[in-house]
Amino acid sequence: MKTSQHILGLAISVILISCYKQAEYDPLALDFSEVITELRTTPGILLANNEAQSTIIVFLPEDGQQGIEVTFQTDKGVFLDNGTTSATVKTKAMEVDGEVRIAATTKLRNGLSSGTINIKASLVGYEVETAISSIDNPPTGISLTVPSLVMTNDPASEMELTARLTAETGIVSLDHVVTMQVLDPSMTSRGTFRIVEDHSNAEGKCRFVFSIMPDTSYAGPLLIKAISSGSTGLHQDSTTIHILN
Repeated sequence: MKTSQHILGLAISVILISCYKQAEYDPLALDFSEVITELRTTPGILLANNEAQSTIIVFLPEDGQQGIEVTFQTDKGVFLDNGTTSATVKTKAMEVDGEVRIAATTKLRNGLSSGTINIKASLVGYEVETAISSIDNPPTGISLTVPSLVMTNDPASEMELTARLTAETGIVSLDHVVTMQVLDPSMTSRGTFRIVEDHSNAEGKCRFVFSIMPDTSYAGPLLIKAISSGSTGLHQDSTTIHILN
């Protein structure tokens, strides 16, 4: 019985709150607190893993009306409404914390950059701001990929090496560093890297182009190691290729 009364009360509240045209709303005639009462983010801390989401709600006063356009903006991540950094949503009656309130809501998906996410909600000249903490999503593993297990010692011979960092959830945050080593059986470094892209990109990958130069007289096995060290410890992967004359 109590549930039925609650549903009926919600329906009556929605009916009593009249809809109107945006042009008829004049918030400039009101005090700020009578236009927007609260901007809420839940949760307020997100992993920078391109997956974590927060629900953003802006509340109007008790006598607020439905159909007002509220524009949300962010400087990191995107809104799920349209996949961009700006979304416009109309207010409506909704149940929040057990009571009917007039609000506009959207969802934000975080990106891969740690730091502060600044959220702004604006309504016909009035703005409120809040912030979400975007925290680093560290690597918990690494995998090394090579295109071939053999390479000649010709001066023009090169090989592209890819190290991909993995995380417990989603993609690792941007700019985690990978160190690459190429060693002969005596643990002596061989060759050089013509290209070094050692900070993880939007796919969690780092890219290196290895050249045997100046060790063109060397032939034999080479151990290639990809190493990542950070807050979650040391992670490494390795493989062995053979240099042929």
